[in-house]
Amino acid sequence: MKTNNITYGLIGAIILCVMFALQWFAKIPLDNMLYKWLPTAIFVLVVILGAMNFSKINEANVTFGQVFGNGFKTTAVITVIFALFFVLFILLFPDYKDVILDSSMAQSANKGATPEQIAQAREMAEKFFLVGGLAGVIFIDLLIGVLASLVGAAIAKKK
Repeated sequence: MKTNNITYGLIGAIILCVMFALQWFAKIPLDNMLYKWLPTAIFVLVVILGAMNFSKINEANVTFGQVFGNGFKTTAVITVIFALFFVLFILLFPDYKDVILDSSMAQSANKGATPEQIAQAREMAEKFFLVGGLAGVIFIDLLIGVLASLVGAAIAKKK
């Protein structure tokens, strides 16, 4: 059986990494709605297109489970590469952490948090920023990927 999960995973990961870096270097605001949802839409599209292509390269002689598995493997490739990129980015650009924390603390202040609560939250967030951010990236990517894999497996042609 032919597979395409590495190819589609690399394509998806490269696009997401470039978009992440572009947002930072172009100073696109964190609350920009396009940049909040476009990476998710691209992730889903890449996984679904990969599932459809997987069916095509195997002449539709595939099962739902095989297509889903290929989609999940594509998700895994994207997730691993993007997670490594995320860690490397934070290590190379430590001011990224400050911008994220400043934005988060401003949101807390707008919701009525006291200065003491904000200071305590910032202290905790600074301690666990890398681990928490990495866990968030992995969890969200895997969740999105599972859903996209299910959709891709459902719409891919099967004999």
